Amino acid sequence: MLSPSEKGGLGAFFKEIWRNVVEFRRSLILALGIIVGAIALVNGGYYVASAKPSSCLVCHYMQPHYDTWLNSAHKDVGCIECHPGRRTLIDSYMLRYITGTYHAQPFPDVKANACLKCHDEKSLAGEITYKRGIKFNHEHHLGQLRRGKKLRCTACHATGQAGEHFAVDNEACFLCHFKDADKGRSYTTCNACHGIPQGKVEHKGFSFNHSEYVGPGIECNSCHTVVASGNGDVPDKKCYECHIERFEAKQDLNALHRIHISEHGVDCFRCHDRIDHGKIEMAPAFELDCNKCHQPQHGSTVQLYIGTGGESVQNTPSAMFTARVSCEACHASPTGKSATWAEKKAACVKCHGAGFDRMLDDWKRDFDRLTVQSESVVQQAERLAKSLPENRMTEREELRKARINADLLKDGLAVHNPFYSLKLAGQICSAADTIARAVGATKPQRPDMISRTDASCRTCHNAMPFPETLKFERMNFPHAVHSDALEISCSKCHSVEHHRQQVITKAECMQCHHKEAEISCAHCHYEQNALYTGVFPELGIKNKPDPMSTGGVGCKDCHNLTSGKPARDDVKDQCVACHDESYGRMLAGWLEKQDGLLDGVRSRLDSTNARGPNSGVDSVAWSKSLNEARGLLELLVKAKAPHNRVQFEKTTIRIDAILNSTVSPAAGVNRGDKQ
Repeated sequence: MLSPSEKGGLGAFFKEIWRNVVEFRRSLILALGIIVGAIALVNGGYYVASAKPSSCLVCHYMQPHYDTWLNSAHKDVGCIECHPGRRTLIDSYMLRYITGTYHAQPFPDVKANACLKCHDEKSLAGEITYKRGIKFNHEHHLGQLRRGKKLRCTACHATGQAGEHFAVDNEACFLCHFKDADKGRSYTTCNACHGIPQGKVEHKGFSFNHSEYVGPGIECNSCHTVVASGNGDVPDKKCYECHIERFEAKQDLNALHRIHISEHGVDCFRCHDRIDHGKIEMAPAFELDCNKCHQPQHGSTVQLYIGTGGESVQNTPSAMFTARVSCEACHASPTGKSATWAEKKAACVKCHGAGFDRMLDDWKRDFDRLTVQSESVVQQAERLAKSLPENRMTEREELRKARINADLLKDGLAVHNPFYSLKLAGQICSAADTIARAVGATKPQRPDMISRTDASCRTCHNAMPFPETLKFERMNFPHAVHSDALEISCSKCHSVEHHRQQVITKAECMQCHHKEAEISCAHCHYEQNALYTGVFPELGIKNKPDPMSTGGVGCKDCHNLTSGKPARDDVKDQCVACHDESYGRMLAGWLEKQDGLLDGVRSRLDSTNARGPNSGVDSVAWSKSLNEARGLLELLVKAKAPHNRVQFEKTTIRIDAILNSTVSPAAGVNRGDKQ
């Protein structure tokens, strides 16, 4: 019997339950064992069954993915090899399935280490050839950050969307290579994937070789103006598919890509719109099809304009063509008719400014004469070739090419591409000279533009005179003195192949200025003179000359310009000549210390740059300090310590102070410190 105190209350209820548990404990243990055994048995069966790929179809709507896997190279690899886990029946996934809160579409989260179990990093090393000869290297994509983002295998290898399980999704490549790139460009340059196309390419009847265009530095988008369509944007509605709030996080792109790609392997196109690559639009000069209305008559002109069609001459597109100027720009008249000569000249001035109309007149006159004279040269060569023995096939082949080039000059109108026309004329003259030598005849007279020194340069610069002076490093280079007064050939200093490119070396300048035409050393050697005289504003040095400068010792007292020795050996000889052997050793010590100081500064500069700004240091100020230190170092490298050893060493200390300021704001240096 229960006592009155035990007859009621929750405590009594639980005590009664416990008495029953104790009384029937054997039965309950047996029942619990049966339940656990049943669960274990079912889970064991589930564990075994889940290893079979077909079992995935029971719960997941994934028949298309299953079919692509079944017909792929991975068909002998079970799903669980790449998608491990979830192999117990009683877990949160089962509860979600029972309650109907699961997502019917499977979300594949394949980690890179799952792939690397079979495809180890050594087997992926090196360059492979992908579709259409594209060169690809796995190491560059998995081992390094790409555009600031860490990729995993599934970033490129689709899990069913590409038609084959884990095949490469080309559009994922396009998204990375073209997102936010300028029109007609990719982020990695076209050559990174395509290399330089080999052999001749035919386009609308024109033939040209890409390598001859890429070599001189002509960019792909000069001809291929549009290479991709679509922008790869992320519409807000894509975010709403998974997230309701937290929209402010969309601004942190690095965090978004780290979370979605690096950590969870989300497919790029769950967020990004697609970018298409492959439908190429060409420059207007290619695509303008006048032949729709007119009989074909400008083929040679277009050939010449794009810089191709000649024989034994490097393809050289007109600068106007590389700037994508179409035929209409110069030849279309506001009246709807072909532009008059005055209207063509006006078009030059409109785009380029005053003087270019006179240049066009000069071109027309000079290149018409070049065409006539080149034709005369070919005709003379053809007459001489009649005396060639039958076995002189090399000379006959050169003459055949010369005839093609002469016809291209005449039919294409040389003025459409001056530099290419000069090359064509050059080949014509070379071929004629070869034939004349073979038959023992006098060489035909060359056209004026080929025979005159720098005649091709003068063709433009008669209307647009050479500048009187040019800024060259720190000096005002007297251009007119060299080109006009001294009549030095333009090709002495500039490339004849690439307009304005400098080819003269420092040694060639010294051959004249250190011997025949001496000028003030300070005119060329600003940094050395500034340090020596102690007036070097860029280093903050004012009135701190070297003792040798104060004593009136000039540059030529230490430098023997005619010795032909390196500067260090040359100066050492002068030190010994004026003083004694110990001064030669002292100079060597100065130079050794100089080299050590410069190496130390370089090393600290590189390490500071690699480390980046510390927390609490303003990144803009850090970058400014780094650039200041780099600029001072560049000046010191040119100035050389022996010209003012004390100020040189003080400046290296100043650079160290600037670099220290990048570590902590408290370690700042006064940028106005004077030596």
